[in-house]
Amino acid sequence: MQGLSKSVLTLAENALARPTEQSSREAVATALLLAHVAWNRVVDPLSGDQLGYYRKVLQELSNENPACLDELKSSDVESLIRELVRLKSTLYPDDRRIIHGCGLTAHNTGLGAVKQPSLADHRDSNAAQVLKRCVVIVRVA
Repeated sequence: MQGLSKSVLTLAENALARPTEQSSREAVATALLLAHVAWNRVVDPLSGDQLGYYRKVLQELSNENPACLDELKSSDVESLIRELVRLKSTLYPDDRRIIHGCGLTAHNTGLGAVKQPSLADHRDSNAAQVLKRCVVIVRVA
């Protein structure tokens, strides 16, 4: 089984309209958020954010960069999540790990709880490098 970070990054990259190198940090963070939600909807259908609690975070990202949703393959985030659910089910059908937290940091990839820096602190960061520094907190079910 490949590392969970790499699997989630694969899903996130599929949500972006352009390569990560050409995407804003907020768009990359949004794609990562949607990949996180999609992953958990497959693994834990009864509580995998079926009610859309992720929308609060999505709104914060949109406040940071109102155009970030335009950088996704679709502005219909529920449709995009459904697409990512199908992709997760196809690529990683046996991976049942639950993601408890997922976010971008200024540090290297790792597992565990980390304090996320403000998105505004990294507005000039290369989004591709930021995405590769994703932190995923997991519990093996």
